[in-house]
Amino acid sequence: MNDHLALTSPLEIEQQYQRAIIALSQALSDNHKIEITVDFIQKIAAVRRKDILSSYLLQIWSLLAYLLRTANLKYYPPEKIQAYLAALEQCRDYLGDQNVQSEYQGIRELLLRQLALTYLYLGEIQKGFLGLLRCAPGETGRRLEGASAEPQLRPEMQSRIEDLAARGCSNYELFEQIRESMGQTVPGIADELQQLHETWTLVENSRYPDKVKCLLVDRSLFPEVIVRAYSYELTVVASTALRGDGLDTVKFHNTSRTLRNEIEHYAEDAVSAARSLYIKKLGQPRGGQRGINFIFSFPEKSASYSGYSFGLAAGLLAYNQILKLRQHRGHYLFPLVTGITGGVGPSGEVLPVDDYSLREKIEAAFFSPLKYLVLPYANRQAALSHLYLMQSRYPNRKIEPFFLRHLEEAVGQPRIALEHREPSRPLSGQHRWALVGALVVVIVAALLGGVLHWRDPAPATFRIQGASLETLNSRGSVLWSFQFPSELALPGNEQVRPQFVNHQGSSALVFPSMSRNALKPSSEIYTFDSRGRVSWRYKMGRSLKTPIETYPDHYVFSFVQLLDLFRDGNFQILAGAANGPWPPFQAVLLDLNGSLLGEYWHPGHLGAPAVADLDRDGRREILMGGRNEHQGRPCMVVLDPLIVGGGFAAEDPSDRWEGIQRGTEKFYVLFPADKDPDRPPSGVVKILASEQRVSAFVGRAEGDSVEYVFDPDLNLVTTHVHGKPPPHDPSEQLLYWDGLRWTYSRTLTARFLRLRK
Repeated sequence: MNDHLALTSPLEIEQQYQRAIIALSQALSDNHKIEITVDFIQKIAAVRRKDILSSYLLQIWSLLAYLLRTANLKYYPPEKIQAYLAALEQCRDYLGDQNVQSEYQGIRELLLRQLALTYLYLGEIQKGFLGLLRCAPGETGRRLEGASAEPQLRPEMQSRIEDLAARGCSNYELFEQIRESMGQTVPGIADELQQLHETWTLVENSRYPDKVKCLLVDRSLFPEVIVRAYSYELTVVASTALRGDGLDTVKFHNTSRTLRNEIEHYAEDAVSAARSLYIKKLGQPRGGQRGINFIFSFPEKSASYSGYSFGLAAGLLAYNQILKLRQHRGHYLFPLVTGITGGVGPSGEVLPVDDYSLREKIEAAFFSPLKYLVLPYANRQAALSHLYLMQSRYPNRKIEPFFLRHLEEAVGQPRIALEHREPSRPLSGQHRWALVGALVVVIVAALLGGVLHWRDPAPATFRIQGASLETLNSRGSVLWSFQFPSELALPGNEQVRPQFVNHQGSSALVFPSMSRNALKPSSEIYTFDSRGRVSWRYKMGRSLKTPIETYPDHYVFSFVQLLDLFRDGNFQILAGAANGPWPPFQAVLLDLNGSLLGEYWHPGHLGAPAVADLDRDGRREILMGGRNEHQGRPCMVVLDPLIVGGGFAAEDPSDRWEGIQRGTEKFYVLFPADKDPDRPPSGVVKILASEQRVSAFVGRAEGDSVEYVFDPDLNLVTTHVHGKPPPHDPSEQLLYWDGLRWTYSRTLTARFLRLRK
C-alpha cells in the first residue's frame, strides 16, 4: 500500500480519483481492482470534509462492495483481509447511508469468515475462533463473552488450546477438538464451525486416483498478445483416460482455445514422461503399444492457466491412468492435502519454475490448508529461503516441502502418491481351466518361435509402427521389439537411417530416434544388442545461451553415419542435429560403447559429411559443408577425429554461446556470399573427398551450383559451374579462418596447431 496522503483541496482529491479510475480500467483481475479501490480509500482517510468526499466514496463504495461479494479471497494473508475490513469501516463512517450500513454488515461477515479460516490454517487457533465470534449475528458474541467491545475466549478455552498445541497436535486436530467443545457452548457460531469443519475435512481426508491439487498461474491475454500473470491459485487438476487403437492423444477441457495448443504440449510431455516411467519400472506392456486417450481438465470453466507448472501433476495422473488401464491391481491415490508445482520433461526430469512465480505460489500454499508442498529440486534454495521468511511471521504454520529431481521420486512417496492395491479375486474352476489352456498355448507358441528363431537368428530388417520398433529376420519373423515413450517420426532422409553393425562379435543396431512433436523435436541415438536390450543412448543437443538469446533444447537429426575414421576396422558414429531453424548445430563423435569422442558446435546447418585421409597420417578427416548464419555465407569445416571440440568463434560478442570454447577446426573456409537477396540463401549442398582432391558444391541444389575443387592441402585449384549461372561471382576470393581472423591465404587454424602439438 502507498503511504497515506493528507489531501485537502477538491482538485487534489479529483486528481487522485481520476488516477484510480484509470488504474481500474487497466486492472488485470477483480482482486487487482480491490487493491486499487482500497488504496484510494486509504489515501483519502485523513480528509474530514464529507461534502467533498461523499460523491467519490459512494461510487468507489459501490464498486468495492460488488468486488468483495464476488471475489475469491482464499489464500490471502490476514494483513490484506484486515486492510479490506478497515476500508469498509471508513466508507461506512463517511457515508452513513442506511443501504450502505446494511450492505456493510453482510460483506464484513464474509471477510471475517475468511480471516478466521486463514488464521486457523496458520495455526493461530485463538485468533481464528475469535474471528468466528465476531461473525456471530447481532450482539451474540459479546453477550456470551461479557461486555467487552470485542469478544474474548474464556480462560479455560485458551488453556485447552495451549495444552493441545503442546502435545504436538496438527492444526487440523487442534481445530477439531476445540470445535467440539466450543460448538456446545457457543450456539451462535455452530453453523460456521460446521461449515469450516466440512471444508477442512474434505482437503485433509480426501485421496483420489484422478485428481491432484496443483499451484498454477492464472493469466490474462491482451489484444496485443501480451501475456501477464495476475493471480496464483490452488486448483484441482483432474484426468480421465480411455483405451485407444493408435497413438497416445491428449485433450484439455475448460481452457481457452487460444491457450489450448500450448497447454496440450506440456501435457504431451507429461504423458511421455509417464510412459517412460511405466516402461522403466514394469517393462514393455504385453500386447505391444496401445494408444491411450488422456483427458485433463480444471474445475474452472474459464481457466487460462499457463500450463507449464502443471506438468509434474499431469505426469503423476497420466502414470496412474496407464496403470489402471493396464489393469494393475496396484495404483496410487493422491492426497488433496498435498500441493504440487513444477514442469516435467518428456524423460521425466522435473523442470523448475521461475523465481517470481515460485514466491507467489508458496504464499498461496502457505495461507491454505495444505500440509505438504512438492517443488522442483532446482528451486530448493529459493523455496526454503522464502518458506523461512514466511514461518518467521507465522511460527505455528506447519507445512513440509518435498523437492524432486525426477517424476519417479514421487511415485510411492505416501505424502504425494499413496500406494493402493485392489483386493485379488479368487478364480472360479472354469477360469482356472481357461488359464491352464492359455498357458499351454503360450508354451507351444514359444517353442515353435524358438525353433524358427534358431534357424534364422540374424536380423535382416526392421519396421516402425507408432512408438514400436521391431527387428525381423530374413523369414519375416520378429526377433525382438522395443517400445519408445512416444510415437516416432519416420526418417526424413537417407542420411538418418537405423543401421546394423557388427560389434564385439554380434549384431548391434544403431537407431536414431526422433519424436513426432514438431514444436518440441527431440533426437536421440539408441544402440541395441542382439537381444534387443538398450546398450546405451545419447540425447542430441542442449539449451544454449548468448548474451541476448536463449535457444531451447529441441534438435532434429541431419545425419547419423557409421564411419571407420581410424582405418582399424572399428566403427564410430558421427551424428549431426540442428536446433530447428535457429543457428545452433551440434556434431558429435561417439564410439560403439557410447563414449563421447568429441563434440563440435556450429552457427548454422551442416550437411552430411565426407571423409578422406587428406594428409595420409592413417586417419580420415571429417569434412562438412553448410552455411554460416553469423557470416551469411556458405562454408566448409574440416575436423581431425582426434581433436573434435568447441565451437566456431563468433566475431560479434552478442552471438557467442556461453560455455562453448573456441573450436578445434583444422580448416574453415567461407565461400562467396549470395548476390540475389530475393532468392533463398545458398550453402554447401554436397562434398566429395578423396586423398587426391576435395570438391565442394555451393548453391541451392547440386544441379545448379558452383563446384570448388581443392587439392589435399585445401588450396583452391579450379571452379566449375553446373546448371544455371550462380548468384555470386565464382572468381571471388575465398576466406580462410586462422582461429582469430579471416584471411585470403589458405591456413590451418591456430588452435588446431596448438592442440596437435
